[in-house]
Amino acid sequence: MLTPGLVSTTFHTLTIPEVIHLARKSKAKSIEWNGESHLPPGKQEAAQDTRKRTEDAGLIIAAYGACYQIGLSEKEQPDFEEILQTAIDLGAPAISLQAGVVSSSKTDEAARKSILRKLEKKARLAAESEITLSLRFQPNSLNDTIKSSLQIFEEIKNPKVFSLWQPSSKHSPETSLSNLRKLLPHLTNIHTAGNPKKKTSPQKSFRANLEFWRACIDLLRESGREHHILLSAPHDDSPGDFLENADTLRKLLDEESE
Repeated sequence: MLTPGLVSTTFHTLTIPEVIHLARKSKAKSIEWNGESHLPPGKQEAAQDTRKRTEDAGLIIAAYGACYQIGLSEKEQPDFEEILQTAIDLGAPAISLQAGVVSSSKTDEAARKSILRKLEKKARLAAESEITLSLRFQPNSLNDTIKSSLQIFEEIKNPKVFSLWQPSSKHSPETSLSNLRKLLPHLTNIHTAGNPKKKTSPQKSFRANLEFWRACIDLLRESGREHHILLSAPHDDSPGDFLENADTLRKLLDEESE
């Protein structure tokens, strides 16, 4: 099942009730609540209140987006156990985080192994509360190229660790789709913050890449699993642009897979 949703940090200036109102207005069905802009770790009452508000609005909590980098000193970021407890209080099925602090090409073997050991330890801890971990697919992390991503899953073989995905403006639509297909067995959700490279320049608008996103959706359907397609970073960061993107996504999901 494919579920349209949004990433709350996209609207970091809006309050939690305002984000929920916008989600309902857009007919989104899920929200990934962000730990930096809306729900800092350690705020039990706030997390429980956000869960109630979200569920009362008929929305699904897709994940808790933690501002956490495996490999960065614990003194420089929130405590992971606090993050986990906040995800539990929120009722989130997954925590999204970052593996590593620099690009995979700049991470030596010893540092890589250390990061993966810490990742597995945190995954086991989260699994005790039936929560999975999703690695953000982004620069300056071990999960920054399809080659490095697949290597992560070959090395850890942990069924409670998954990957998020978003296209890169450095890649053509064809390369982006090929990467998505390779990552599909390990995929949880998609962020739409990126768009594939055009012949002239990268296109920020979700609506400017309809054929590409239609092909992505067809690929996601092949997995037979649940995925949230989470709208993020609209072209001008405005609610109006987001609402148009949400309408476009909803129409794409309503189309039958060929």
